[in-house]
Amino acid sequence: MRLCALVPCMILAAAPVAALAQGKPAHTHEGFYLAFGASGASGDIKLDATGTDFSHMTIGGSGAQFDFRIGGAVAPNVILSFDLSTRAINSPSVNVDGYGGALSSDYTASDTIVGLGVTYYIMPSNVFISGTIGRGVFTMKNGGTSTNSESGSGIILRAGKEWWVSRNWGLGVAAGWARVKADDKSEPFNPGYHATLTTDRVFVGFSATFN
Repeated sequence: MRLCALVPCMILAAAPVAALAQGKPAHTHEGFYLAFGASGASGDIKLDATGTDFSHMTIGGSGAQFDFRIGGAVAPNVILSFDLSTRAINSPSVNVDGYGGALSSDYTASDTIVGLGVTYYIMPSNVFISGTIGRGVFTMKNGGTSTNSESGSGIILRAGKEWWVSRNWGLGVAAGWARVKADDKSEPFNPGYHATLTTDRVFVGFSATFN
């Protein structure tokens, strides 16, 4: 038998072995997706009003932000998810038309975004960029009393990097920007009152992902 006749058979026999050695990457972004985030966030909540005895109010201070995303991969390294992000400021400072002060420890100002998100992972570095667009709302709580704004718009842009700590879990850091804008609730006894709340918050913190 000629030696050259054996070469194709040797190549074919070696091919599966090579494919097996190369294998499938141990860490991939596919299937079910679950992500959590905990960050420090900063950004004033601003209220611009007409039809009342003040025109501008600023509620300021840093707070804690928490993020939750659940969904799945729709293409290699592309995630579509339902997103929830909320930030709370305890005992914020307040400034009304240039006159400032501090609110009591019972007072909390928060803003929340609920929407759809898209995340793209740059592999194999496991760097990600993400965006969320949806609805936003403000909540002001004083002791046992809580009031909400109308539902408005919300957007989040974030980027980060994660390191695999198991086959499915990744831990990392993330930073980003979020904006919420919504009208305040109307006042039944003051029909001329109208106010708009806005905030631009920036955040930096930790992320955890199961995928």
